[in-house]
Amino acid sequence: MKKIFLAIAIISSLYIGCTSDDTIEDRPTFELITAPVFTAPDAGASYVFTFETKDALAERFTFTDADFNFDAAARYSVEIDVEGNDFTNPQELGSGNSLQIPVTVDAFNSAALALGLTPLEPSNVAIRIAARVGSGTPQFSDTRTISVTPFTTEAPSLYIIGNFLNAGGYGDDWTPSATLPKIAAAAFGATTFQGYVYLNNPAPEFKILPTNTSFDGDYGNLADSGDSTSGILIQEDETNIQLNEAGYYKIDANFTEPDNITWEVRKQVWGIIGAATPTGWDSDTDLTYDPTAKTWSITIALTADEFKFRANDNWDDPQDNVGKGEEDGFLGFNGGNLSVETPGTYLVTLDLSNPNAYTYTLELQ
Repeated sequence: MKKIFLAIAIISSLYIGCTSDDTIEDRPTFELITAPVFTAPDAGASYVFTFETKDALAERFTFTDADFNFDAAARYSVEIDVEGNDFTNPQELGSGNSLQIPVTVDAFNSAALALGLTPLEPSNVAIRIAARVGSGTPQFSDTRTISVTPFTTEAPSLYIIGNFLNAGGYGDDWTPSATLPKIAAAAFGATTFQGYVYLNNPAPEFKILPTNTSFDGDYGNLADSGDSTSGILIQEDETNIQLNEAGYYKIDANFTEPDNITWEVRKQVWGIIGAATPTGWDSDTDLTYDPTAKTWSITIALTADEFKFRANDNWDDPQDNVGKGEEDGFLGFNGGNLSVETPGTYLVTLDLSNPNAYTYTLELQ
């Protein structure tokens, strides 16, 4: 029995003598000898993405192999970040074990939007290759700068600029800015635009811009419109759209036929009507427009009943009244009746300032 215990003791001491340091010393050391180098794309390459080509190949990134002083396969990924951001918040375009990584337009575009790039405008971004062996620390290639113009699937907008901006509470006259009023399509791919703008000038003039940053690609009228409320939009040899009366206008633009782009304006005064109001369904009670808040409102006594909002005392045009919309929380043209649950005096507010996202509130006073 003593011999058996002695043998166990010897084996135990041998096992303990093999330390963790000995094990670590036997592990391979991954030391970067040569970093990967881009072979494509070239620095300064430019990409303009469109929804129609979203499934196409945007780029096949190629690069040389990384040498980690060990015969092991590295895993590579393509990273992108805003130029000058030093890859503090990079997006990954793709990854793999080979020396080429194909990236689709859709994947590239999504990464660009995640970085906060402005759709439809070129931006410089930096790209690099990250190389890893196992779970080791990544090593990076050279950095190259390229230009990317992303697309967006948000509803497109157009912007209204003119001689009414200052008086209407939108900024400086004829000056592109983030505060320009806009008209918008209901969804991505739609070709009709609408919105409401306070043209607070006795002789309003305006043009329509594709962006709120410059006059590039601006649209104007085919001819001097004078007192016209409709016409044709063109981009060459155009004139300002001219009206002869200040007011709150619904502006429509139709791009369905590229060779026949039309515009239309209608001056409107909004009111509240219905069984819940003092005059019932017989007549409107006009709201008052606030150019600072860009809303219509009134303080009024309402009963527990139904109502709607109506423009110009008119039921003839379905877009001259709004009620319950298809989407919760939003109003829809010619929608269902709205309702008051509790009788009382209310501050009623109608907000038409966000195209295709019209809302109202009832605040019991």
